Amino acid sequence: MQFINIEGWPASGKTILWSLFQSSNDIFVEPLHSTFVYVGLELSSDISLRDYRLQLALSEFYKNEQFSDLGYFQFTYGNGKIAELPFNLDFASFERLLTDWFKASIDRNIKGWYDIYTRSYLKVLNQPKSFKYFASYSDYSKVEKLLNSELKFKTIAVLRSPEGIIQSRSRRKERTTDGKRGSNYAPSMLNLIRGGEVEKILHYNHTLRSKARNNSDIFLINFEDYFSQKVLLKTQIENWLGIELDFDNQNYLGIQLNSKEASIDEKPNDDGKLPVIIKFWISVHKLLYLIHRRPVNVMSIGSMVAYLVKKYRND
Repeated sequence: MQFINIEGWPASGKTILWSLFQSSNDIFVEPLHSTFVYVGLELSSDISLRDYRLQLALSEFYKNEQFSDLGYFQFTYGNGKIAELPFNLDFASFERLLTDWFKASIDRNIKGWYDIYTRSYLKVLNQPKSFKYFASYSDYSKVEKLLNSELKFKTIAVLRSPEGIIQSRSRRKERTTDGKRGSNYAPSMLNLIRGGEVEKILHYNHTLRSKARNNSDIFLINFEDYFSQKVLLKTQIENWLGIELDFDNQNYLGIQLNSKEASIDEKPNDDGKLPVIIKFWISVHKLLYLIHRRPVNVMSIGSMVAYLVKKYRND
């Protein structure tokens, strides 16, 4: 069972892939997208149990416990819509299987971790059938490290412009299950720009494009192509994975995501809705990225000037 890594910056359109893969009988889609695979990057033969659990906590592994207790998780789709979807997992048994593996295993690496996690997850969920692929979201901030790992997997990523992402993220509604982290899920436009979001998105897109040039296991989708070249895209993805997909039945746990209500098939005019001042600052940060080619947290005009002066002196 091969891993499919669903990549994309927050609000880039990953839900499209999530629902699309859910339509296939050959793919199991992890409901909570716990970024579990990244725990394997930190494992080694001499890592302690304490440090292992720390890595679990740094991923989103314990969402499994939170939503198992609640019996549901909140799912955001369409234009800021939020649904409560059922989630039933025997978390205690699941965690025990992983802990027992850690204590007994001498194969503490990303391959061993991926194998035990996926097998244990499906076992606890009482999934009787076998799947060709196991799909989950990624920790987008660690994509380079994962792509350089020894795990054999496929990556499919949605790339979107900073303008579209910033508009979509700022339009989100905070989810009650996110607790104090709700504002991180639905930040304001200015907070995103001040935090260097534009540069980070551009660098992320650049990194994936560079990696995809010489790696056939990476499939990139431009956000706009989903709406303008849907039939061609379907054929390309099916050939890439060797399975059949159903673009007309993108259903996730009872929610028809390509329905009129969900509006997943209607390309949002996000760029056109941005205030002029926001468009201006995005343009400024795009220029800064062209200069330094790295994601930098640029907070004000003063810091921009200071950066340029420092760069000029160093050159």
